[in-house]
Amino acid sequence: MAEHISFLWSRPEPEPDPTYPVTRADLAAIVVGLADAEGPGAVTVARVAAALGDRAPGMDRQVEMPVDVVDLLVDTAFGEIALPAASGDWRTDLRALAVATRETLGRHPWLAVLVQTRPLLGPNALRHIEFAFAALDGHGLDAATVDCYAGLVIGSVFGSGALAWTELEAQKEWIGEYTELDFHDLLGPVFAHAVSCGLYPTYGRFLAAGAPHPTSEASFDLGLECLLDGLAARIPPAL
Repeated sequence: MAEHISFLWSRPEPEPDPTYPVTRADLAAIVVGLADAEGPGAVTVARVAAALGDRAPGMDRQVEMPVDVVDLLVDTAFGEIALPAASGDWRTDLRALAVATRETLGRHPWLAVLVQTRPLLGPNALRHIEFAFAALDGHGLDAATVDCYAGLVIGSVFGSGALAWTELEAQKEWIGEYTELDFHDLLGPVFAHAVSCGLYPTYGRFLAAGAPHPTSEASFDLGLECLLDGLAARIPPAL
């Protein structure tokens, strides 16, 4: 077992090579562009070097391990989450943080998957965690409970985002590009036929009612409120 694990964020940013000037900010712009255009699998040292062109040798000062570019990608995306101003009300603050996080996932859906693969040690990710913990501070909760409650709320955002990303990527392979409404219109008759055998009467009745399928945003909002309602029953008033 290694005695010491080196992470990008445990190393101070080196001065750029004067001949081949490359900064972490330069790399951040490249990795986000690659992930947005082609998915996170495109974020490799080789692809970043290709994007740098003649400046590629300067990357050696900034990147010690291949995973450094992934850590940079994750924290750069966290930096786009607009942290709300703290209101002093835990529910208001956690809701606002969840909504802001979801908005960023709308631009960078791959973050929901990558966040599960790397330790969140970058400055932007730590600010995100700090905000969530601070929202729950002052209610007499022990550290483990604060960790659990904050993780439940933020984890639900990333969890739903990861599910949406995985479904989107899989469905692109067999039906191509589509909108959420197009997808449900396309599969509606398929589901209706599947339940016509009578073995699924409850589900069939709901399908036959023809109610519009809730959007992912409406489902997220309802799920978030249900989760916050549950926490409200357990979190004491502020001390």
